[in-house]
Amino acid sequence: MDNERILSIDYGTKKIGLAISDEDLAFALKLPILYVDTNTNLIEKINEVLEKNGTNIILIGYPLNSDFEKTKICFEIDEFIESLEKNNDSLKIVKINETLTSKQAKINHHYSKFKSKHLDSEAARIMLQEYLDHKIN
Repeated sequence: MDNERILSIDYGTKKIGLAISDEDLAFALKLPILYVDTNTNLIEKINEVLEKNGTNIILIGYPLNSDFEKTKICFEIDEFIESLEKNNDSLKIVKINETLTSKQAKINHHYSKFKSKHLDSEAARIMLQEYLDHKIN
């Protein structure tokens, strides 16, 4: 698992932001957003991204409230994680409190030229970059 890339997910009911680490686990890079609709098999799409990038490690945003308790969306994320793990015994999923990443993504958007449709992947990138910056080797 040394230097295995990490996929970051900013889960949403309409869009799922994605980011991936580089091979050296130094930088987080945005990936295209997955749009959620009734015809989309999200688990299949995530598995394709994992396979394409050669990883079985997922960092997923888990938005806790100010008392560090689960929010409504956390229960949906738990079901999503359960579905991901269902047919993949080697999958390692790390939940990270991502309460402020969307706000930071909006701030970054204000000072840059990327479009608001990329905010979800920017939130996933910020979350992953913070994780990479603070992980212990």
